[in-house]
Amino acid sequence: MTTRNLFFWAALLGLAGGTVAETATGWSPAVEITAPPLAEGAQVTAGVPFTYSPLGTGSVKVSVDGAEILSRTAAGTGVWQPTATGRHVLAHTAGTNTWSRTVDVMAANLRIEDVRATSVAPWGRIVVDYTVAGDLAADIPCYDAVVTASNRMTGAVYADGATEGETALTPGKHRVWWNARAAGLREAAEAVDVRVAYEGPTYCVVDLSGGVNAEAYPVSYLPGVSPKGWTDEYRTTKLILRYIPAGSFIMGGGSSDESRRVTLTKPFYMGVFEVTQKQWKLVMGTWPGSSPSSSYGRGDAYPAYYVSYNDIRGDSSGARWPASSAVDESSFLGRLRAKTGLDFDLPTEAQWEYACRAGTATTYYWGDTMGGAYAWYSGNSGRTTHPVGTRTPNAWGLYDMSGNVWEWCRDWYGTLAYGADPVGSAWSSYGRVLRGGSWGSNSDNCTSSYRSNLDPSYRYRYGFRLVRVLSD
Repeated sequence: MTTRNLFFWAALLGLAGGTVAETATGWSPAVEITAPPLAEGAQVTAGVPFTYSPLGTGSVKVSVDGAEILSRTAAGTGVWQPTATGRHVLAHTAGTNTWSRTVDVMAANLRIEDVRATSVAPWGRIVVDYTVAGDLAADIPCYDAVVTASNRMTGAVYADGATEGETALTPGKHRVWWNARAAGLREAAEAVDVRVAYEGPTYCVVDLSGGVNAEAYPVSYLPGVSPKGWTDEYRTTKLILRYIPAGSFIMGGGSSDESRRVTLTKPFYMGVFEVTQKQWKLVMGTWPGSSPSSSYGRGDAYPAYYVSYNDIRGDSSGARWPASSAVDESSFLGRLRAKTGLDFDLPTEAQWEYACRAGTATTYYWGDTMGGAYAWYSGNSGRTTHPVGTRTPNAWGLYDMSGNVWEWCRDWYGTLAYGADPVGSAWSSYGRVLRGGSWGSNSDNCTSSYRSNLDPSYRYRYGFRLVRVLSD
């Protein structure tokens, strides 16, 4: 899993001082990327230019989403400077060979520029100067700057030295001191590249362990999946949400009908798992009606069900969406908002499908035929729910977007809305939207685009996952 990295390199030749160097990283035998390095699944910021240079002889073409940006034989370069956010496929062709990279272009326009690195006597520390330019969504905290170095000849990486100084991610000039000796860099004559990075918080964590009587639920952030994977605490006493970049997609799948294009202009966090029975009890204390049944799956890590839209948002203030985003104080979301100070909610229908697809346009987020490895549905569930996170996730690491329990969405069920940040109908006699299918659904009801609906007061095999809305 990638993190939202912003980085640049400064070259140190014998650590006698240095200037900005756009370190070349081979993308394939035919094309070299010189600014900046680019890996499969990379998350990059809009506005950062990527320079492509053909290597050797022969015809080379580079395209983005099928649109050609570079066509050269042996000399010259091409530049791609992404401005549109979303998932892009970069491909290049040399003769009969084709390579590709999938890249997520982030909404933020952050850049690290003018990197300078200089050794300081006595040997052991390096002064690194750089400039941060651009913007960031206001309520995404970022980690401090991280400095690492790599040996040009051996490839050895030195990453454990402490970084001190102006490490916070703010616009303007920065100076930090890096403890190279503590990182294991011993020889002053060693030629290395020094890297400055800000690793953004891919995951938002809410600690519910204090239970229903807690005054507050602590919120923290992680740059990636725990080395041990998502342990049981993230299914029981902690909520875990994944950062989803702003972008666009074709609602309902396919790629040809631009009239159905939806653009989400704001990033958001989306629940990695459906909210579980333990998490519901920690926030609410009791079940609103019947408690989960052993016949349909009962346990701390099983998804919460027998919960209605009104139980989650409320039947007073919480019933007024899309006219208002308010929720009832006594609802699940009302209590969670009060104890975190953050804007949690159900996903809109557009947010749900965008996150479910994770850049795909196929029937399911893994392909065009049902795969039991990805979903608990009528063909493999044994007519019961299962603990969350026991099927294969989608490309953004979200589990059970297909099957297990139906998931409530925020919108009224009506004619699908397209365009920028759609919020659905003002009201509908058909109730609120449900997505994803369940353990009792056939495969056709578990697709990325299938829609269902129900009166918001109804409880049965229906659960939910959370989003956290982020500001511009």
